[in-house]
Amino acid sequence: MKFFKKLADNSFQSVYDPKEADWLHYQLPDEVVIQELVNEYSLPEDFITSGLDRYEIPRYEVIENKSGHKIHLLLLLTPIRNQTVEVGKEYITEPVSIIIFPDKVLTVSPHTPKLIDDIANNRPHKSDKNLLHGQAKDNHLVLRILWRLMNDYIEKIAEINIQIEQLESNIHDTTKNEMFDQLISIHKSLVYFHTAINKNHDKILQIKSIDLIETETLNKEFLHDIEVVSSQALVLVDESDEMISHLSEVFSNVISNNMNYIMKFLTALTVVLTIPQLIGSIWGMNVGLPLERHPFGFSILIIATVLITILTIKWLKNKDFF
Repeated sequence: MKFFKKLADNSFQSVYDPKEADWLHYQLPDEVVIQELVNEYSLPEDFITSGLDRYEIPRYEVIENKSGHKIHLLLLLTPIRNQTVEVGKEYITEPVSIIIFPDKVLTVSPHTPKLIDDIANNRPHKSDKNLLHGQAKDNHLVLRILWRLMNDYIEKIAEINIQIEQLESNIHDTTKNEMFDQLISIHKSLVYFHTAINKNHDKILQIKSIDLIETETLNKEFLHDIEVVSSQALVLVDESDEMISHLSEVFSNVISNNMNYIMKFLTALTVVLTIPQLIGSIWGMNVGLPLERHPFGFSILIIATVLITILTIKWLKNKDFF
């Protein structure tokens, strides 16, 4: 667990007392901590446990506590690297619960996403320069999380596109098993991303129509910027999905062509090897045959066999069998 206090310059400072904090982050809290949070903040337990469920989907809920204050739950999916995959990069998604109180924000996740760590430690992000007003640090924490989250998806999709381009350029050189494993990893990543980005985008549109975020002009403009980036991520993930589908078809065609070439080659090789076998079988019969008593009969047969074989190979080569 980590606690952060918002300073006058809108940066965050780590503190030890949760009562002094404006932002509380819990990574994989145990049952004892969960019950403490439920009792301390009058929360439904699923507000916290949902952020720990690997199979949760994005959602938004709002309740009123005993004091009549609204408590909002915004559950989103964040991209993380699948560490169990050794070949290439494969991504999965994990939930993060963002619980918004009138005076503070509580976040819960199985692992601390890099974007949470960056915001807490006041690390600038290259996407901040793309803001229309360049005021990311002056906005509501939830908006800053949303901005980093959607830009994180765009970065991960860009990495996947690089993998796709590398596979395209090496499709004839990469071993088939390695290629197949990478295609599976990329496809799985895009399936996770497609679901997460679509569901996250729905929540972004939803919070535009409610009083979740303060209504200052700057926050409204920032939320519009987030919606634009989210829409961009939707388009990018669809394009990447089409590219990987196209690459899979190309890969299947390459394998099919290689198999056809191998079968054609083996067929031609069988024809060539049949010639010496056929001639040897004929002259091995126990009947009278030409050159049977000729002193150079064996040599003549060998030379004739070699010549016929060479001519056959040349003919098959002209027919593109070799």
